[in-house]
Amino acid sequence: MTSSVKRSALVVAMALCVAAPGFALTNIATGVTGGIGIAADPAGNTVYYVDWNGGTLKRITLSPPDCIAPACAVTTIASGLSHPQDVALDTANNVAYVTTRDDVGTTGKLWRIDLTPPFAKTLITFNFGAPHQIALDAATDTAYTVGYDSGVLWKVQLSTGIKKKIFTGLQKPIGLAVTADRTRAYVTEETPGRINEIEIATAKSLRTIAIGATPFYLTWADPTESSLYVVRRGTKDIQRVDLPTSATVTALSGLPALPSGVAVHPFGGAIYVAADNVVVRENLGTLPATEPVFLGVGNIPSSSIDLVDGYATTPAGYFMQVKDAPFGGTLNIFGNFTTFAAIGTHYRVMVRRNGGPEAPLVQSWTMARWDPVSSMYKNFTVIPDSDGRYAIPPEYPSTPHRLLPAFLMMRWPTSLNGLYELRVEVYQQSGANFVDKTFMIPTGNKLTLRVDNDPPVVALNGIYQLGLPNPVGTCAIVSTPPSSFQLQITAHDPNGHMLSYSAAAYWGNNQSGTVIPAVGYSAQDGPRTWFGVTNLKAPAAGWSPACNCAHSFFVSAWKRTTDGYSYLYHVNAHRSITIMNSGNPNPCP
Repeated sequence: MTSSVKRSALVVAMALCVAAPGFALTNIATGVTGGIGIAADPAGNTVYYVDWNGGTLKRITLSPPDCIAPACAVTTIASGLSHPQDVALDTANNVAYVTTRDDVGTTGKLWRIDLTPPFAKTLITFNFGAPHQIALDAATDTAYTVGYDSGVLWKVQLSTGIKKKIFTGLQKPIGLAVTADRTRAYVTEETPGRINEIEIATAKSLRTIAIGATPFYLTWADPTESSLYVVRRGTKDIQRVDLPTSATVTALSGLPALPSGVAVHPFGGAIYVAADNVVVRENLGTLPATEPVFLGVGNIPSSSIDLVDGYATTPAGYFMQVKDAPFGGTLNIFGNFTTFAAIGTHYRVMVRRNGGPEAPLVQSWTMARWDPVSSMYKNFTVIPDSDGRYAIPPEYPSTPHRLLPAFLMMRWPTSLNGLYELRVEVYQQSGANFVDKTFMIPTGNKLTLRVDNDPPVVALNGIYQLGLPNPVGTCAIVSTPPSSFQLQITAHDPNGHMLSYSAAAYWGNNQSGTVIPAVGYSAQDGPRTWFGVTNLKAPAAGWSPACNCAHSFFVSAWKRTTDGYSYLYHVNAHRSITIMNSGNPNPCP
């Protein structure tokens, strides 16, 4: 087989594919004889793919949604196609568009195929120079494709078949994705192993992104079109490309031989790949998240919150430094309105506690909105409807700076302790109805928060002269040696979330001194757990006053509970005595 994807007629028997560690690929169609292009029905019922050697367009029925080959029903929709390359779906009109490669007397064709019997085929146009992936824009009667041999990015009017060269000089182009606003095209070029970003209106190449390893077909990784999934044949994996930064990360590895096409199926929560002799499925939840759904809690990024245990640990050097911190108080939860606004008009935040039933959070809060008439920020109140849905503010995605705080999705006064799981639902309002669009949210639609609103137990149980068995009475005057003292303290959190404790003495005119130096959290009692101390007598060598005077001793303790901006629970306890010890006759200044 050459790099230009021409295939022999040999059918290779397919064994069950083995994924790389961390992935569990599932076969949904076997006996494929050269799978290339693939498309997923947005409704969640079917997947279509083209078979190069078989010359067919086939449909896989996803019933049940997690079916495994051979239980997934596979139906031939069209046959007699000359080396089909790709398929794109127009579900509104129940048709598919297919590119073919080696049609006699031409250099490749574009077909329209009805998806209902008798599955009629209609030729749209031809002579593309080996057309490959299709980017369909049915709403404007348009399709785009690239010619592998011609090096051209083509635009086709579907109703007339009139085609136009948008960009020339591409180096063996294969994959294609076009933005919804039709301003950018992204093309994979085989020979340099890169993605070429092309401005459609000006026919200019804006930049190239090195991808390597024989890049093939593309698909959008998220509704905001901020990242792409790219199949790489050379390494049998899929890379996710972040378009703002050009950064890449391996999203899926261990693919079967000669992977070509990729389709994202948000409703089914899956990604589908067409390979040489199998079509496979992988759960989207196992892939790296594209853009965060939950941005953060207060100043703590969502990526710093453990998805299982709900504790926050921020990286070294971050200005809000916490370690193994639970949450409490009133939480400002920030959400990705850029993504939500690309999907629908309303959102809802669902929560469950300790694995119990799920329910919407129904809260109201006040924010500030920029008023261009008065050139001032003015208050407005965020109020949900009777079903807990909130309107996505019109400032998103273009002018979020007009809201303060921007991207605030929920202001939640926490109460009962527990492990909470949150997720977001997105809806599109249509008249009086709301259409659930949650299936279009990218992976990562989960936030886990450990809530602990119990303050620590802090007490100064007694003040002792060093070596003596009985405590000094409260407000007593100590006039006999010894002149060193110990404090018996409790700084304890029954939930194991202590942060630190210390003790200090205060006397005279703004005089103070450390009695027990601060002791901080370092997980002394187990993973993420420190209960503190109970009835600790310290310091071991005693503390000696600098002069005779009335002294107040304070025990201070913090626990690790945070609201995302600071630690919440700080408790003090104190006792006072007067030290007039003949062993220390110095008067206080």
